[in-house]
Amino acid sequence: MKILRVEIAGFGKYRDFHFDFTTGNQLLYGANEAGKSTLYHFILAMLFGFPKKSKRKRDYTPENHSQYGGRLFIEHNQQTFCIERYKLVNRGKAQITSGNQQYSEEAFYQLIRPLNEALFRQVFTFEQEQLNDLAHLEAKALQSALVSLGITGSQQLFQQVSAYEKENQKIYADRGQKLPINQKLAEYDQLAQTIAVAEQQQAALAKEYQQLQQYKDEQAQLLANQQALLEKKQAYQQQQLHFALYEEYQELQKQPLTVVDAQDMQDLQHFYQAYSQLQEQIQHNEAKLAKLEQGQRSQRYLFFLEHEAAIYQLLKDEAQVYQATTENERLKQRLQVTQQALAKLPATTLASEAVNADDLTKLRQSEQELALLADRSAYLEQQKLQAETTLNQFEAAHPEIFQTTAPKPAYLGILSLVFLGLASVISFFFQPWLSLLFVVAALVVGGYHYYRQQQKQPGDLKPLWQQHLQALDEVSDQYQQIVEQYARAKQKNAQLRQLLPTDWQEQTVEQLAILVQEASYQVQEKARLMDQQAQLQAELNQQAARLAHFQQACSPYYEWLAIAKLPVLEQYQQLRSFYEELQAEKLQRSQQPVTQIAEALRLARQEVERLFTQQKPLLQKYQIEQMTDLPLWFRQQATKQKMAQRLLELKPIVAPLFKQPITKAQLQQKLEAVNQQLTQSQQAITEQLKQITQIELTIKQQSNDRSLLELYQKQSQLKFEIVQLLKQWSVNYLVSYQLQSFAKHLSQDQLPQLLQLASEYLAILSNQAHQQLSLQSTELQLDNQALYQLSTGTKDQLIMALRFAYLALQLPTVLCPIIVDDGWLHYDSKRKKALAQLFQRFGKNYQVICLSSDKEMVSYYQELNEKVHTL
Repeated sequence: MKILRVEIAGFGKYRDFHFDFTTGNQLLYGANEAGKSTLYHFILAMLFGFPKKSKRKRDYTPENHSQYGGRLFIEHNQQTFCIERYKLVNRGKAQITSGNQQYSEEAFYQLIRPLNEALFRQVFTFEQEQLNDLAHLEAKALQSALVSLGITGSQQLFQQVSAYEKENQKIYADRGQKLPINQKLAEYDQLAQTIAVAEQQQAALAKEYQQLQQYKDEQAQLLANQQALLEKKQAYQQQQLHFALYEEYQELQKQPLTVVDAQDMQDLQHFYQAYSQLQEQIQHNEAKLAKLEQGQRSQRYLFFLEHEAAIYQLLKDEAQVYQATTENERLKQRLQVTQQALAKLPATTLASEAVNADDLTKLRQSEQELALLADRSAYLEQQKLQAETTLNQFEAAHPEIFQTTAPKPAYLGILSLVFLGLASVISFFFQPWLSLLFVVAALVVGGYHYYRQQQKQPGDLKPLWQQHLQALDEVSDQYQQIVEQYARAKQKNAQLRQLLPTDWQEQTVEQLAILVQEASYQVQEKARLMDQQAQLQAELNQQAARLAHFQQACSPYYEWLAIAKLPVLEQYQQLRSFYEELQAEKLQRSQQPVTQIAEALRLARQEVERLFTQQKPLLQKYQIEQMTDLPLWFRQQATKQKMAQRLLELKPIVAPLFKQPITKAQLQQKLEAVNQQLTQSQQAITEQLKQITQIELTIKQQSNDRSLLELYQKQSQLKFEIVQLLKQWSVNYLVSYQLQSFAKHLSQDQLPQLLQLASEYLAILSNQAHQQLSLQSTELQLDNQALYQLSTGTKDQLIMALRFAYLALQLPTVLCPIIVDDGWLHYDSKRKKALAQLFQRFGKNYQVICLSSDKEMVSYYQELNEKVHTL
């Protein structure tokens, strides 16, 4: 995160103030009370909310009642955010935007996590108060605080552990007497002794209480058994009273009482009534027609009268028949054209199916790989020839590297040794100066011998020759590897081409792509024509089914009209001619009474047929074959309905009483057995009650003392208080232990690297005066010196080095800028300059904002060419 700009509407002393921050290291200079700390607290309030009012905290509410708040611009993950917050707007909640997108506070805090207010204050903010908190600590506490500062970036871990330990020391101590747990335990021991004495006194009485409780339990069980027997007797008596109904209920259950649906019964009754009326009309009209007609009417005309309405309805579909016939012919023509187009396409498309885009891609990659390997092979072959030529030229120029003659005896060396031996003998027996001559002669002969030997050695030629040989071997190995790779690639290419159709195996990749495209088009065209053919065939089948339906409608009239072998459309045309002819004859006869009676008779018969068709499912459902069976069926259903109604009336009365089948004799036996058990139970209860009364009188006479119960209650309360205190002590201990374990685990993983970085930064801050921060036997030491022996300024530098080392370990993650507020009060000029150099170094990765009223610090920033802003 980087802070870009602040716009303050009103906060502390600031009114309508704005300031632009820069990246990297920067110093904000201002005299005391210039508003440096106010600017820091404004940034804190914009990020995490306005501080709550407190007597111990400074209130930044503007005195002139102007708007309390402003805007803060930051950059996070290469995204610019504007945080706008006013105390009296939306209860002080922030309005956060980035471009055109708005964020809630929760969503924004998720984006910048794990950064929160505590982390911002304790890790990324450097204040003099933090140094003062450590100044008064003892040596052991200072050690723990510095380790916590190094591994977590703040003192919070050390402070939390210390708080838990102090709280436990106020609750319990091994040798404490006035602490809560110690006092409660002593009181509990004394109370236990008192209870033991009281229990001995009450031992005899306790046995009486135990016996009384046993008798009461037995009496309760006897009463429960008696109540169960009474309930059972009452149930048996109810069964006796309702046994006649139970027998009737059993008989009804044996009958098949399937009740007909009420709607079905009503429909059948209406049907029978209508049928009876129509039958009377038909019989009446048939009698009248027989008298009037006397057999003069033709059967053809009677057939027409009977089917006139059906023929009329059928002829309404004539237009649809014409349309279906026309559409059928059109579809046949289209199907013929499609089949001709299919015949022109190739019969098979195996080639296109055998080659797809993936095959072409693999083949193209294989061709490219072959070309690259061929180029590489040619290049390495040239390098190999060049290396062989260079080696041959070198060997021709230096044939001495191949000399293998045996070395000649070193006569001159032996001669020099002889001279040295003579020199030693002469110096022992004769004058010393004579031996000096032999020594000089030995040196001359030995030097000449060494010179001759050096002339015979080839010198440094063999290493150079071996380099040429090694270069040739390396090039040869590379060339051989490329040749093998080329052979494998060529084999793979041949395998890929074998997958192609035989006619295509010699084609190039570009030609194959064209062939595949052409074959793919043919496949698509064939698929389209096949789909079209299937669709046309389906439509033809649909039209054929439609025409067959129309033809089936004409089939009842084939007996009177010779139209069975004609097309459907012509059948309808012939039927229309028949209808028009007979309709004219009907019109002619319409004035005669016979016609009217025949028409009425026809309508009545049609209505009967319609009624039968309508009610046929119901008749079949109840297996009624003839109309004459209906009256008897109606009477049977009425009887079943009455019996079913009676069964429904008896069920709620009988079913709850008789859950299991039983006879009258069995019921009488059970009732007698229950009466006998009740008599025995009452006798046992009376005897038990006498014993209970006697023991209660004995207990009442022996003691009315209730002190032991009060002692038990007091002991229980005291035990509860001790458990609560122990729980509190245990929780504090476990949390403290876990925090210490967590710190130990972090220190093992992170402390070595942390100490190395802290040593490096401390060397910068101390101008190389202190260079080694180490951990010796769980204690921090600076240059093998205990920390409590350090000066105040050096301690401040050590704390600064540890905190900056922790921040360095977090890289490359940069959660927040580093803000330093006059954190060097104990620094001299050299230390301040070193601190400025450390800030400059951290400015390469972090945004460092230094708030200072120190003019000397300004000069060091200017000397280092760092940015300085004046408030």
